[in-house]
Amino acid sequence: FVGDQETIELLKQYGVGYAQGYHVGRPRPVSEIWAETVTAVAA
Repeated sequence: FVGDQETIELLKQYGVGYAQGYHVGRPRPVSEIWAETVTAVAA
């Protein structure tokens, strides 16, 4: 899990294109994420 920008930069150097953790985004309810996705697709 990524907790800081330094780790993000290190992962980029290793060619990693995906990360998860508190530095990337806080945990949220699925319903909240789904609502944002539906709104973005409808726009």
